[in-house]
Amino acid sequence: MGTRARRSLAGGLTLLALLGRLTLPGLAVAAGAGTGSRALAAGAETEREDGAQGAIPVLKVVTSVLPLAWLAQEVGGARVEAFALVPPGASPHTFEPLPADVRRLSGAALFVRVGGGFDDWAERLVSSSDAELRSMVGDRDDPHAWLDPIRVRDSLAPRLADWLVALDADGESHYARSLAGFQQRLTTLD
Repeated sequence: MGTRARRSLAGGLTLLALLGRLTLPGLAVAAGAGTGSRALAAGAETEREDGAQGAIPVLKVVTSVLPLAWLAQEVGGARVEAFALVPPGASPHTFEPLPADVRRLSGAALFVRVGGGFDDWAERLVSSSDAELRSMVGDRDDPHAWLDPIRVRDSLAPRLADWLVALDADGESHYARSLAGFQQRLTTLD
């Protein structure tokens, strides 16, 4: 096994370990998570970035797998509510969406899948919703790219931040700060 492959595997295991230890507000996994009727809804009363009191908007993001929901929550912070369709322990290769998944997706502004043949069922599912479908990797790329913390830091997380800004331009500075902090944490893993 080459140095890059060992780093990717070790980094991926570290990311999975971090994921297992984190409990993030707004990150919903498996059945029972709330659904929303609007893709951009008012959030909890809190101090906004401009120092004023008021509700911050929450962008609803649905992902195919848990690591992408975690990534969306890390980059989006308080402005994102992320939900993974494939429950822990299930295979994204054999996953079959339920009617509840279609309803959950109908309230989302963004649906993020891995791509690269990893979760092809997502294309069929998103055709029945208004959510934008985005793929983290292209068809010729490694669908396990999210296991490499350097690739997540340098490619996947910035791409996701750009997608969030495109949907919520008012949150641009928030997403930039969240992204920078997340990238710094990933840098310390290397």
